[in-house]
Amino acid sequence: MNQTPNTNTASERNGSLLSVKAVRSGYGKKEILKNISFEVAEGSIFAMIGPNGSGKSTALKTVFGLLRAWGGEIEFGGESCAGLKPPELIGRGLVYVPQGNRVFADLTVQQNLTVSLQGVGKMDARCRLGEMAALFPAVRAYLKKRAGTLSGGEKQQVALAMGLIKKPKMLLLDEPSLGLAPNLLSSVFEQLHQINGQLGVTILVVEHKVREVFKIADWVIGLRRGEIVEEGKPETIDDAKLKGLFLG
Repeated sequence: MNQTPNTNTASERNGSLLSVKAVRSGYGKKEILKNISFEVAEGSIFAMIGPNGSGKSTALKTVFGLLRAWGGEIEFGGESCAGLKPPELIGRGLVYVPQGNRVFADLTVQQNLTVSLQGVGKMDARCRLGEMAALFPAVRAYLKKRAGTLSGGEKQQVALAMGLIKKPKMLLLDEPSLGLAPNLLSSVFEQLHQINGQLGVTILVVEHKVREVFKIADWVIGLRRGEIVEEGKPETIDDAKLKGLFLG
């Protein structure tokens, strides 16, 4: 297991990479997030779980600037994110990978990765492509293949590579297991563990495969109706608490 995330001590809070304080947001006039607060320790895997409609994806979109926060504060790397758009946050090292294995179907795998390398010099780009090919088997095997012809698991590898090739400090991942066959689940979560452990990338992951994400997470928060109702290390969130979270 990786570095233990923050609890409530001052020394541990100083190690947080992402800080969300009393944040509210939603769509139109409908409030989804209701004064949620949490901190993600640098170097950790931080999981967000909860039933459908609990606000998990809304939280990621708000952190990444796709939705405007109605109130509260968001800090990344000790600096305010107020008013920043996604390209500015990417420049700071915060990268979002949406759900659904999103790739450019008509482009090759290499072209998909190249799109993510805009503004990077040729030598550096070549080096980063090599790193992604070494890390993800689908990238290595199918560089010249059209991404739309890949399987769901292979598309997920490409989508992760498109985020990781930007050299982020932190990845925001929305349901990386969505739509994958059961036999592929363990490999996806092992890849996340590898990205975190070998590359030192902090991960905030929204996931509905609770048992699988508990195997790699350092810290977990549970949302219900836009509020945090559970929080702790995975081993402290037992079956009774999970039942209350998802059925309460």
